Amino acid sequence: MRLNPLERVVYLVIIAVLVVVIIVQWWTRLPYAVMVKGDVVGWVGSKRAFKYAMKLALEEAERIHKGAPVCFLEAETGDVFCERHITRGKVQTLTPKELSAILLKRLTIGYKAVAIVANGKPIVALSDEEKAKNVLKRIQLHYAQFASYAGELIKEASFKEEVEIKRMHIPIAIYAHDEEEAVRRILEGGEKAVYHKVKKGEVAIVIGRKYGVSLAELQKLNSGRDLNKLKIGDVLLIKPGKPLLTVITYHQRRVKEKIPFKEERKFAPHLPGGEIIVQRRGKEGVKEVTYEVMCENGVEVSKKVLSERVLSEPVNQVILVGGGIRDAQ
Repeated sequence: MRLNPLERVVYLVIIAVLVVVIIVQWWTRLPYAVMVKGDVVGWVGSKRAFKYAMKLALEEAERIHKGAPVCFLEAETGDVFCERHITRGKVQTLTPKELSAILLKRLTIGYKAVAIVANGKPIVALSDEEKAKNVLKRIQLHYAQFASYAGELIKEASFKEEVEIKRMHIPIAIYAHDEEEAVRRILEGGEKAVYHKVKKGEVAIVIGRKYGVSLAELQKLNSGRDLNKLKIGDVLLIKPGKPLLTVITYHQRRVKEKIPFKEERKFAPHLPGGEIIVQRRGKEGVKEVTYEVMCENGVEVSKKVLSERVLSEPVNQVILVGGGIRDAQ
């Protein structure tokens, strides 16, 4: 039977509609694959089942962590989701409860907290912003006090890193339950610093030998401190450690330094040739030098002269050199 052009169009439209209906029915019957970081961890019949499974898993995580503000880090980064997926053969779909048990094992539990972030990386987190601010102040104060031997603090302590406080979802491992724990984690970082409290009868060289540190190294770590005048209770830095933050402090230090004297030689024809006599002994002068000292975590890293003031001028040493004829032997 021949179809006229209009009938042919109607026929093609009907066929197209039937194909679309068949494809839609086939597509809507496909199960949903639940993906975690690109891996299929289970199958469900609907997105509603997936959302309910996530809710059950989160409630169980909260129960495990005793009501803490938990979250799944993959949910925050979009690494857990579900979508229809073409399968080879029939797959077994899970109930929301079954899927929640799997998700609880595969997802990373984190906390919703306030993090201290250094150069874009969260290093420790607390429950609120005020605690985080207090921790940063305590870290600055700790190193400012230790570096007090370098001189008077002349600028507010600051951090070498770019430090900010952000509310975010963080791994449980960096969560601190109180300020003391947060301060300890930052100070100890990758390696804990070693300090020594001076006891009665101890001198610097003996303290250094005890830790296998030379006197020069001990002086470098405690620059600006007179190691010959240690007092009971003084705290010396033995090993700087590797804290998670670097505190920069600037200090003003005034010290008295010697001004070396010069030597003057005068020709003395009345003295036998080659004879040398000290006519006037030299005397060193004294000057007061004001330095600006920069410390990183209590250790001096640089200094520059701000001013100098001469307290007493040096006295040149005068040498008389004989130029006469030697006496006959």
